[in-house]
Amino acid sequence: MNNLMIKPIRNLGKQSLKIRLLFIFLMVACILFSCNSKQETKKISSEGKWNTYENEYISMKYPSDYTIEDNFEVGADNLQSYTTDTTTATATNEIDILPCNATKDKPWLHIVLSRMKIHLPLRDFMQASIAFKGMGNEEVYQSSDIDSTSFAGLPALSVTFSYPQGFGDTLVQRQTIVQLPDYKLYYININCYSGIVHNSQKLAPVFKMLETLKFK
Repeated sequence: MNNLMIKPIRNLGKQSLKIRLLFIFLMVACILFSCNSKQETKKISSEGKWNTYENEYISMKYPSDYTIEDNFEVGADNLQSYTTDTTTATATNEIDILPCNATKDKPWLHIVLSRMKIHLPLRDFMQASIAFKGMGNEEVYQSSDIDSTSFAGLPALSVTFSYPQGFGDTLVQRQTIVQLPDYKLYYININCYSGIVHNSQKLAPVFKMLETLKFK
């Protein structure tokens, strides 16, 4: 994960009018979601030293020394599906793939599916995600530029965030937003501590998992 310049997340008030409107739209959707959540059907199977996780939207493999958790409270990254002619928001599918014995030398994944009903450039959603980060209580910095990339042959954008943890520790998150042809958005977050951010061997498990990630 690249580590470029470090800069504070800018206040939402300095964003463009379009980003402000998108932010308001997403906040309304999050409120609606809190009253209309539902549980996704999931399937977990074992295959050698790797397990397979599958639900209605994705499938992926993960090492046997990792575990899946997918019943979390909605967070700031979770942009909800919303239409102006309905009063409900479709539940976001959100999973964490965590090491069974968590230590600072083990990375983990956080994946969020968002089904937006508005057609905007992918970069607008990334700017909204950055704005959300700045609205939280945690100290957070944008530590890379927004990079144009691709994931599984699909258009994507990536950016890196840094969260100072005290005692010299920093939590680093590399967020990639992937846009499907039907305008579903996937927020794929690689998380690790700064001590292993340049250690390809330590990061190998999450990259191998992402190689198996398939969208439905």
